[in-house]
Amino acid sequence: HRDLHSFPTRRSSDLAALSVPSTRVAAQTDSTAQTADIESMLSALEDKLEENPNDIQGWAMLARSYYALGRYRDAIKANAKLLELGGDNPDVYAAMADSSALLAKGILAGQPSLYVEKALALQDDHPQALWLAGLAAAQTSNGDLARQYWNKLLPLLAGAPQQQQELQTIIDQSFDFSDSASSAENIGVGFVVI
Repeated sequence: HRDLHSFPTRRSSDLAALSVPSTRVAAQTDSTAQTADIESMLSALEDKLEENPNDIQGWAMLARSYYALGRYRDAIKANAKLLELGGDNPDVYAAMADSSALLAKGILAGQPSLYVEKALALQDDHPQALWLAGLAAAQTSNGDLARQYWNKLLPLLAGAPQQQQELQTIIDQSFDFSDSASSAENIGVGFVVI
């Protein structure tokens, strides 16, 4: 899957797949052990939250863990619990937009866009929400609106020069929005916001 939070980068699992066969086997064994450890920690966290269902930090950790494991429906449910316990929060709405878009194969129309709108209503300069709003506009062939959102995001990335440059490159591109799905795919589906 393509992570809406990050530009395409090589993951350690990708690098392991490029290595010599014996290294690949070791990497797979390590990965299997790592997955078992993660599942064990996740189970312990779920148990802890059953005992203490008002633990906001626990729900935040659970939502991030579900997201990292590709369990997007569960991530949305955990984030909804965060909203219930802690009230409206732009970070939580942006995370819900991200997860729901990934469930929709990267499409931001519908529920994901509603979450983005809620995040921006609470914080109009929320970096992740601005990125997703721009991507949603690009997916609907509205390049001008996409550029508006991303131009607003650009100065917020001053502390991340590589991301800022990559975003500037995207803004500078001349998009052909005759095929919105492929245009949005061509500009990348994700972005890490620090």
